[in-house]
Amino acid sequence: MTGVGKLFILVLVAAFVLAGCGGSTETEASGLQAENKDLRQENGRLDEEVQRLQGEVERLQGEVEDAGETTEPEVPETESTSQEDEVREAEPEESSGGGLAVAGPGDVSGEELPEIMPDDFPLPAGAVTDYVSETDYNFSLNFVIDSEFDTTSAFYDEQLPAGGWEETDRTEGTVEGLKGVETTWERGTYIPEGSPQDSDYEQAKERLTLGVYEIEPSGVIVEIFWNDYERLSDDSGEQEEDQPSS
Repeated sequence: MTGVGKLFILVLVAAFVLAGCGGSTETEASGLQAENKDLRQENGRLDEEVQRLQGEVERLQGEVEDAGETTEPEVPETESTSQEDEVREAEPEESSGGGLAVAGPGDVSGEELPEIMPDDFPLPAGAVTDYVSETDYNFSLNFVIDSEFDTTSAFYDEQLPAGGWEETDRTEGTVEGLKGVETTWERGTYIPEGSPQDSDYEQAKERLTLGVYEIEPSGVIVEIFWNDYERLSDDSGEQEEDQPSS
């Protein structure tokens, strides 16, 4: 082969090599362009997501601020005035045990209450007195009330101990289906005049017998007998002094 032929062959080989390299370079460039396009699209999507989240955060912060503005401030507790205390004292006291309120002024109707009756003696609101008798040292009082038997008896089971009374005797029973209970209570002590000043001679100052009876067709009747033995003792002494000497 001549030198010219060899040269021609070398030129052809170089052309084929160059042609092959050029094709590979174009393919890689196209791939990089496609990848860059995908990355740009992903970045755009991420930017939109970030903006959406920022908007959500701003919305929540606005709700928190609005809630803080609308919340009412706590009002500090203040001491009650003397006028409020007077109104509270005038209201009937609720009895948690009996469910009846202690009578206030005008809450008891019927016969006039005994003058000798202690100021702290409990009567339930709604009582209607139908019998009253009194002396210088005792009184009897009957009243009716439109209330359940258990409610009325529970009223006294709570109110009397709260007033310093101590129960000394109790009898309960049923007559022809109607309930009844009789109780005896004592309060305070005194030493009769002329007795040694010794605690062994102390006697009960006040004694109370209380009967609560269920009646038909509804309601209950309450019978009360109260006695002040110290007043009775003083009254007996005065009567002895008033008697003329023989």
